[in-house]
Amino acid sequence: MSETKLDTAFEPILAMLAAAPPVSSLAPEEARALWADADMGEKEAVWRVRDMDVPGASGAIAARFYCPARPTAFILYLHGGGWVLGDLAQHDPAIRAFANRTGAAILSINYRLAPEHPFPAGLDDGYAALKWCHAHRDELVGAAAPLLVAGDSAGGNLAAVLALEARNRGGPPVHGQLLIYPAIDGRCDTPSWRENAHCPLLTSRDMAWYWNQYAGQGDRRDPRLSPCEARDHAGLPPAVLAIAGIDPLRDEGLNYADQLARAGNEVTVLRYASLPHGFFNFAHVSDRAAMAFDEIAAATRRLIAATPDSTAEG
Repeated sequence: MSETKLDTAFEPILAMLAAAPPVSSLAPEEARALWADADMGEKEAVWRVRDMDVPGASGAIAARFYCPARPTAFILYLHGGGWVLGDLAQHDPAIRAFANRTGAAILSINYRLAPEHPFPAGLDDGYAALKWCHAHRDELVGAAAPLLVAGDSAGGNLAAVLALEARNRGGPPVHGQLLIYPAIDGRCDTPSWRENAHCPLLTSRDMAWYWNQYAGQGDRRDPRLSPCEARDHAGLPPAVLAIAGIDPLRDEGLNYADQLARAGNEVTVLRYASLPHGFFNFAHVSDRAAMAFDEIAAATRRLIAATPDSTAEG
């Protein structure tokens, strides 16, 4: 593991995980049950929260809409969990807090999970939801509100790919991307994969298991699986990348930020050396994670404020 000292506030979570079997040794339904009762913190009040169904690629998918009183943007959020775990309930406390701190309306979706629905099912659901957000932006948030994609971990992968897909397909327009310790490179071969192989909240072995569940027989050099493999990264929306220091995914996130910047895109990188993968959902257990959460929200507000009036796109 990295020689960087982990924030000691995470020790109770580590004790819980130490008593549980590795995710990679479990069946998917057992892995989901392991995290089902995890303490994700208190639920903040948001001006409006509404459950709804939105179109996925193969039928309706469950979604939750969070809206502050005067929303400044519309964010499509794709949760983490290795494309295998996670749902609206587990991310609910973090998304509530993020809506309040950014001032943005957020649609969080239950995209289909692997291995029951391997690549590209979750991605296709995300693209269908992105089109729905664009079509309903005026009535839900206002036509001038910029539309962003965001996600953590596997959700960060999906958000990064959606930004590429929207550019490649000619829409919907995406005005920003927020990638929180994203999974970017299916080759699983960077220095941080070895340095942080035994990261307490995500081991390299478990992350490899997640990739196997999601990618199946797919070619991991497909840029819709590994966005770092895209031939061209020019013309993508401004990006904020939040990188955990104690994380197998650290280096691929930093490498992707470099790729985006070299292609001429605006990129903000936030690095948190003492925080592990998953910290976005554990701001309630660590002052350092809470500070990072607020910094990510502040960077997102700046990204939103710098976005031109989107009504010009029609």
